[in-house]
Amino acid sequence: MKHKGFTLVEVLIVIAVISILASISIISYRSVRDNGLDAKIRSAVKTAGDAAALAEARGKRITGFGPFNAPDGVQTLVPDYLKADYRQGVSSKKAANDEAIFRIYECHDGGKGFVIYAALNNPSTEDVATFNRIRSSCHHNSTQAPDSGSTIYSYAQLF
Repeated sequence: MKHKGFTLVEVLIVIAVISILASISIISYRSVRDNGLDAKIRSAVKTAGDAAALAEARGKRITGFGPFNAPDGVQTLVPDYLKADYRQGVSSKKAANDEAIFRIYECHDGGKGFVIYAALNNPSTEDVATFNRIRSSCHHNSTQAPDSGSTIYSYAQLF
């Protein structure tokens, strides 16, 4: 006699396979999401750095170092050099808050440049190596970027 339907063991095997596939998908999604957020962070660093360099070339000097919203800091470049929403959608799980994602400091390597540090979600080995090289060359030799508090920085770009 033929019976219709599935046995309990068959149903449990199907549920187990679906659970494994779902967990793999969730892990992959998190990694892709973090990489996307890191691309936004890198873009915001490049945008802010280029705007600050352009402003300096036109005679406006950034003297508010540290957080972007420091008096006479990067935020003073809005709206003349930066769009107000240049950091929209940027977030980092390595930063204490959204204002702590970015820091700008003078580079003390004898030049007139500055460096922007950022807290990436999923930094590559190359990002960390570049961060350490720039931090050292600018004589910012703390374990994190200067005045970083609890934020862990892993990306740096010189301008």
